[in-house]
Amino acid sequence: MTIRTIAKFAVFVAAIAAAIIIPLTAIAGYEPANRPVKTYTGPDSVAFSYPVFNSWINTPNYGDERAFFDAGSATSGPYKDQLVVTPGQEITLRMYIHNGSAPGLNGTNFNGSGVARNTRLQVFLPTATSTSLRSFGYIIADNTNPGWVADSVDFNSSVPVSMEYVPGSARLANGAHPNGVALPDSIVQHDNQLNVNRPSPKIGYQNMDGNFPGCFEFDAFVTLKVKINGPKLEVSKKVTTPGSADWQENLDVNFNDSSVNSTTSWLIEYKNNGSAMATNSVVRDTLPADLKLVPGSVMHFDGNHPQGIPVADNGLFSGGVGIGQVAPGANGYFRFRTTLATPFAPLECGAKKIVNNAQAEASGVPAINDDASVTATKDQNCSKPPTPPTPPTPPTPPTPKPNLPQTGVETGLLGVLGSSAMTIGAIKYRKSKQALAAALGKSK
Repeated sequence: MTIRTIAKFAVFVAAIAAAIIIPLTAIAGYEPANRPVKTYTGPDSVAFSYPVFNSWINTPNYGDERAFFDAGSATSGPYKDQLVVTPGQEITLRMYIHNGSAPGLNGTNFNGSGVARNTRLQVFLPTATSTSLRSFGYIIADNTNPGWVADSVDFNSSVPVSMEYVPGSARLANGAHPNGVALPDSIVQHDNQLNVNRPSPKIGYQNMDGNFPGCFEFDAFVTLKVKINGPKLEVSKKVTTPGSADWQENLDVNFNDSSVNSTTSWLIEYKNNGSAMATNSVVRDTLPADLKLVPGSVMHFDGNHPQGIPVADNGLFSGGVGIGQVAPGANGYFRFRTTLATPFAPLECGAKKIVNNAQAEASGVPAINDDASVTATKDQNCSKPPTPPTPPTPPTPPTPKPNLPQTGVETGLLGVLGSSAMTIGAIKYRKSKQALAAALGKSK
């Protein structure tokens, strides 16, 4: 009996990491590992004479069907049995489903002996948080041999992560439903022990009625999406005066009064605002030189110690205090007091800001910081700088005289002399003319 082959359906996917602490009874890889298999050698390959899921190897459209459960992302390339993931990714898990019985056993209207009955699926998603996680896929039917097959897919991350199913994302695509048909969210379960009696969604070809015919032309892909979640630590630093609940980012301390109370209370709040457990968490504080710890004042408050427990004086300020695991949404506090040594010299005045920094970090979570401050002010009893002498007033420079034409006796005299010279000249000229005329007359 021959087998018809068809191309794999192209399904755009994104893949994810699944997390679990696997008990001894859990599987790794495909199971049952020793079930009978058929090797595809061409269209004339002899098929199974009974319904059986994913027991062909060397198929042109999938390869080894026993490894039917895998994952991939838009950036990871082909689907894989092991996938590296990071927080914030949305991944698609994929199951390939093929009944390896001969097509001639499907009967009329899928009523033959080769059709798998009450076919249903289960996908295990772990609830743990880890850097190494595992998910399982199961195909179950009432009349197949074996009655179920399983496969696993592993996910690895550089930071602890958890996985979360995206509701409504499970779909089956086949020749009758090339664009996919929705499957119930009950396909996902969180018990890593296979329970064939657990209510699970049925699958089929035309209808999702549990009747799954044999032959490659009836194979299917099921996909579902999950999100990779990671921890997200936040830290907040505040300051106030002892006994006050008015926590502030900055506290003003006036040093004009020599008897001023310079004791301050500090609060560090940490919180996991992510959706995965923060592990190996640490909180630390850095005191500046002008702040001196009040011995025995460091206290730690969290859900297990709502009244607070004392912390060694050097713990918070020498490498930090390990707080272990911080669950999603959980928070805690550190509270301590300091005295503020005056930052001013005896005759110095002004305003000086003293900053106190807090830091939190966890495995795979970079260190984050926040700070609060005290602003010290002083404007009394200050040394006054000597008053500089008043500089002498410079003398007023003389006003320059304008360069006017000269007038006076000399000028008038020159004018008279010039006028007289002209008059005398005229008289002499007339006389010379008369003399010349007389001379001419005489020569006649």
